[in-house]
Amino acid sequence: MTSDSGSFLVGRGKYRFYDCAQLDKQAKGQEVRQRELTALIAKAKQGSGGALVSAMSYEPDLAVSRGELNEIHREQAEKKCTTSAPSRRTVTIPRS
Repeated sequence: MTSDSGSFLVGRGKYRFYDCAQLDKQAKGQEVRQRELTALIAKAKQGSGGALVSAMSYEPDLAVSRGELNEIHREQAEKKCTTSAPSRRTVTIPRS
């Protein structure tokens, strides 16, 4: 999956009325969610049938989270926000 694979799942303009502080908070929340999902994907792939569980349960959620984060970053750039922490990276899924 590419880093913007979930962008089509997120409504453009969803964060239009958020200020920079709210956008920063949302970005951090999505980053935490991506780390959680990545850990769950890695754990699921260790067991038998885990790849199927991962593909059906966690990877779609990860794609949506990536789309949310891309939309947040787009809105932050449009509003010329400065972020308090580096949050412009995406999480990659470990392949088995």
